[in-house]
Amino acid sequence: EGVALHESVGSVLHIGRMQLLITRETDPCERMREVHDNLFEAMAKDWRGGVCCRVIKDGAICVGDEVEIVDVQ
Repeated sequence: EGVALHESVGSVLHIGRMQLLITRETDPCERMREVHDNLFEAMAKDWRGGVCCRVIKDGAICVGDEVEIVDVQ
């Protein structure tokens, strides 16, 4: 929540010590229709399927880690 994924391609997502380069949008899964008839269509708006990333720096993700998106463009 509070992250504008549609504006984040090329940015770096920091989760704790991990760093991920946001490379592109990914579509919502068709299986969402199994949960609710209109869920897929609702999620398809505003990049709600999520994003694909390339790992820049690996690491464990822990509860309570800070999350930050850094615009590197």
